[in-house]
Amino acid sequence: MPFQLFRTLQPDGSRLDNPSLAQSHEPFLFEGRLYTVYEVNDRGRGFWDTTFRQPGELWLADLSSDPTRQWRIAPGVGADYPLTEPEPFVSDDCIRIFYNRVMTEEAVPTASGNEDDSQTGREAARRLFAERSGRFNGRGWPRFELYSADVPLIRCGGN
Repeated sequence: MPFQLFRTLQPDGSRLDNPSLAQSHEPFLFEGRLYTVYEVNDRGRGFWDTTFRQPGELWLADLSSDPTRQWRIAPGVGADYPLTEPEPFVSDDCIRIFYNRVMTEEAVPTASGNEDDSQTGREAARRLFAERSGRFNGRGWPRFELYSADVPLIRCGGN
């Protein structure tokens, strides 16, 4: 089924130099309101570079309010590292957002120096698969650290 545009979002007050790719939206309901959490990274030289090598932020948006209210929920002040894949955990009285932080010393290898080329993303994906499956003598997939972010609406377990 085709998608229908519900709302256009951009981070309000991003600390990034050149925010790009508002992606990985994860919508959820909490206390009768519709929210989404998403990631934004500084613009890089294509998808792989932007998503896995550039500093990022996670944003929470209340889509039930008009205008949309938004909060930056990660990283903390002064942090400068790639963030990926926000995933909300929602219970009856709690929201916690889990996300990955790319271990920067193991950032995703590029397939070529020119990630603006449309083939580069596919080549990088093939190379990453080959590395992971042991068919390439490279460094393998990047490793991630798992974090959780506080949500300004409510805190889990009184924390």
